[in-house]
Amino acid sequence: MASKDNLAAALKYAAKNKPVFPCKIDKTPCTVNGFKDATTIKDKIFAWWKENPAASIGMPTGSVSGVWVLDIDLPDGVESLSKLEEKHGKLPETLVQQTGGGGVQFFFQWPENGTEIRNSAGKVGKDIDTRGSGGYVIVPPSTHPTGNDYQWLTHRPPAPAPDWLLSLVKSPPQKTSKTKNNDLYGNTPYGQKALAEEILALSMSSEGTRNDQLNRSAFNLGQLVAGGQLIMASAEGALRGAGFGIGLGEKEAEKTISSGLQSGMRSPRGPQDDADDFSCYNSNGQNGFNGQNGFNSSQRTATDSQRTTDGQLTDSQRTTDGQDQNPRENNLKGAVKAWILMDKRSFKIQDAYNDLNIKNPQQKKNVSDYLSRFCSEGLIERVNGQRGVFSYKDSSCPSINFLDEDEDMESMLKLPLGLDDLGIQVMPGNIIVVAGESNAGKTSVLLNIVMDNLKSLSPDGKYERMKYFSSEMGDKEMKIRLKAFGKPLKSWLPMGAYERTGNFHQVIDPDGLNIIDFMEVHDQFYLVGEWIRRIHETLNNGICVIALQKKAGSDFGRSGEISLEKPRLYLSISEVIKGYSSCKIVKAKNYTAERNPNGLEKDFRITRRGADLQELTDWRYVQYAERKKLNAQYELMVKQESAEMAERSIPGEETAYEFYVDGDTKRVTIRQVQKWRESFAGLDVDEVLKELAYDSFEKPFLTKNWFFQVSGILGKKHKNLQGG
Repeated sequence: MASKDNLAAALKYAAKNKPVFPCKIDKTPCTVNGFKDATTIKDKIFAWWKENPAASIGMPTGSVSGVWVLDIDLPDGVESLSKLEEKHGKLPETLVQQTGGGGVQFFFQWPENGTEIRNSAGKVGKDIDTRGSGGYVIVPPSTHPTGNDYQWLTHRPPAPAPDWLLSLVKSPPQKTSKTKNNDLYGNTPYGQKALAEEILALSMSSEGTRNDQLNRSAFNLGQLVAGGQLIMASAEGALRGAGFGIGLGEKEAEKTISSGLQSGMRSPRGPQDDADDFSCYNSNGQNGFNGQNGFNSSQRTATDSQRTTDGQLTDSQRTTDGQDQNPRENNLKGAVKAWILMDKRSFKIQDAYNDLNIKNPQQKKNVSDYLSRFCSEGLIERVNGQRGVFSYKDSSCPSINFLDEDEDMESMLKLPLGLDDLGIQVMPGNIIVVAGESNAGKTSVLLNIVMDNLKSLSPDGKYERMKYFSSEMGDKEMKIRLKAFGKPLKSWLPMGAYERTGNFHQVIDPDGLNIIDFMEVHDQFYLVGEWIRRIHETLNNGICVIALQKKAGSDFGRSGEISLEKPRLYLSISEVIKGYSSCKIVKAKNYTAERNPNGLEKDFRITRRGADLQELTDWRYVQYAERKKLNAQYELMVKQESAEMAERSIPGEETAYEFYVDGDTKRVTIRQVQKWRESFAGLDVDEVLKELAYDSFEKPFLTKNWFFQVSGILGKKHKNLQGG
């Protein structure tokens, strides 16, 4: 379904008084406050989807929309529902949708009798969830992460739920929480902190442990959901996004999340008894460093089951010499080390305090001691002249084999706009950045790279297959863009096209050609440098071409010069006037020609929906005066083209015949030909004009008075025809 259909559908829902808000492909909200931002205001909805045309449609459940949802998941939800219907009776006819993941969701009217329905997982039956107060669902025609679309199976109004179902899904009266300052979602500070720590624990989990960590994190957060510290939607959305981000399959992640949350909710948990200092405790009851460093609930100091009735540790929790272990401090040391190894960068000690939520003075001293110990062990080193500043000590130096390389090795990539003619080469493992303003031609440049390098599209192509990651193009838009190149769509199949917005290092082909269109960051622009660095570390013999958004007047993407470090070729594309663009070589490290290409510019315009990059100038250095002159020429060209289009749009002013006159092409209109037909009745005017038009190109004979020449010839032939 095209992106524009999502906007149209969102507006239709709003017209029916159903508030909506935009969501990402992984079902997490695009807006700051999530479903709290849902609205029926058309202007706001239009602005959201104009900024993110591919956004899915989220609809909050509960009293705000007047519906709640019974979610039947795979694989066992259908069987669980059948057993419930055998026991209690069939569900009434109501509004039903099929999710992109293959499940089914029943929409029911929100109860008017005060019955409270909140989000739950497995409460009604295995693989049966509910979405009520504090929740939301994705609705058609949105696209699921699998690529399948959400679809309405029925088109009837939501029906009231039967009493037996309401009795199963209704929530008990919620206890008033003593915790203040809940966020806009209804999460407490305690819950917010625990959620952040579990998600960071997931992001740090190593291959082979990720599903286990997801299960542990879901269990821990499920306890907090049942304890009133988190709402289900926040926990599910965060776990889902983190699970997909670390590479877990959608079906596997969903099943683990549902199971973990369901199990955790059987053991509600809240803040520690010392409510005055609860904010520094995490979801495992430890002081400020759980999850963020890869350890989890299995590494707690001691669970309730491991203590005697008087609260003392059991023998199994003591060391062999009879002394109590202090796993909390052991874990803090491991946490600090894992935090250092996560980024392997320079840092301030305050960064460690902030990221690990260290507030206790004694633990701050311990962290300082650990850093000193890591310095003596060679893990990190102090940065000279800066107190409390450290740097990861990386002694790895891969050797460069320059003896076996072919001196005349060809570039690994054919480049558009005549960049090859400048001797610019792309080597294995290289990154190329194409930074461009909106509508300046980034996607056109990227698709032309695909066109020139994919074997199925070009006889000179070097790549059998490649990967194209898009953050905003839907199926229909991609199809239209590709058809403009004039090649059968099947010939594009070796270009695997995928929707992706981040963590590209996890999905690129280390030895193939990868295109990222585009690296989407809206505020935390420092992440761009980190993402590019991770891609660089992942690449082996492959190539990665990355598109970035940039502001008008800047040579760099919105991340600034931080995006300039790793790329070996950096192109900046600006729209100099509407419809005309300029490509500047900001950085070119590998080139064989004597002329240094850095700083050169070439102007071009995009035609045939991006399939053709029409080059307007050579590569040259452009000063302000020349740029002003070129832009004036382009503006004149635009005016002339607009005038011609306007003239051709007037009935009768369409071109009938063209004549070659003094090196230029002149035309006569249908209206002019009609006048000649009336003046020279009986003469086959069109036959004469066709012959004159052909002769004017074959044997030029017309002068600046060409129109009168043509009219005179017609007059003579008419006179001869009349016998005069």
